[in-house]
Amino acid sequence: MKVAGPMRVLFVIPHYYGVGAAGHGATDQNKREERILAVRTCILSLYQHFSAQQIIVPWGDQPHLPANQALSHEIRVIVCVTGENNLLDHLGIPDNLYTKHSVELDDPLKLGFACYDVMRCARNCYDWYCYLEDDTVITDPLFFHKLQAFYHAANTDRYLLQPNRFEIGSGDTAFKAYTDGPLWDANLMEAFSHSRFPVGVPELNVTCLNTAFRMVLATNPHAGCFFLMESQLHHMMEKPWCGKFDDSFCGPLESAATLYIMAFFHVYKPAPECASFLEVHHWHQRYFPPVMQKL
Repeated sequence: MKVAGPMRVLFVIPHYYGVGAAGHGATDQNKREERILAVRTCILSLYQHFSAQQIIVPWGDQPHLPANQALSHEIRVIVCVTGENNLLDHLGIPDNLYTKHSVELDDPLKLGFACYDVMRCARNCYDWYCYLEDDTVITDPLFFHKLQAFYHAANTDRYLLQPNRFEIGSGDTAFKAYTDGPLWDANLMEAFSHSRFPVGVPELNVTCLNTAFRMVLATNPHAGCFFLMESQLHHMMEKPWCGKFDDSFCGPLESAATLYIMAFFHVYKPAPECASFLEVHHWHQRYFPPVMQKL
């Protein structure tokens, strides 16, 4: 497990917008501009917070100074699309920030599962393999360092740390809501387990910045994303059925992001009292309780 120096990080993002039953705003023609902004923010945030292209602007006529070089990573972004059903040509960002990967599908709901083939082909090339729904935004420059701190504490790659996903409100009752609370059935995660071993401990402490943070077995593993080390990717990809279409966990979108990490790993998340230790922003305000959205 690497602990220093730049890391090689692959982000794979399924993206669909068009006619069909892809759901979650992907076919709502009234939300086109909102979708464009979400996808643009998702991609740009990765470069804004992880790339080496960060500077300090001095006063006067002095040259710009590099910033955050010790925290930057080598990143690659691949966006998976099917046909012409996407908004990539309307993002208003340089197209060299991502690679467009087109796949032929009989159903756009299978697009998330096509990302597994991309990661399978990229094995042995990166330190981290990341799946992101196209409205998921990461703004924590220490994100991967915190993941490394977790695996240092866990001392096993059969544990997997998921971020807490949040949405932003406007402050009537809450300014921030973590949207993936406990599943309705506490035994649901065990029902999807295929090869997890040994039994996961209920919680463990991760020391970061001289502070201990509590990580607990997730009561809901979903976050619209996941982040795998090389060895974890191999654990998953050694099973030929990994990545095959299966919508049995809540639906096809949720299954693409979560089903297989449930099958192979004991999934942890930061405990409620330190939920922001590792978190991602769900750009839309879809799950935030309506009463909490009001001023």
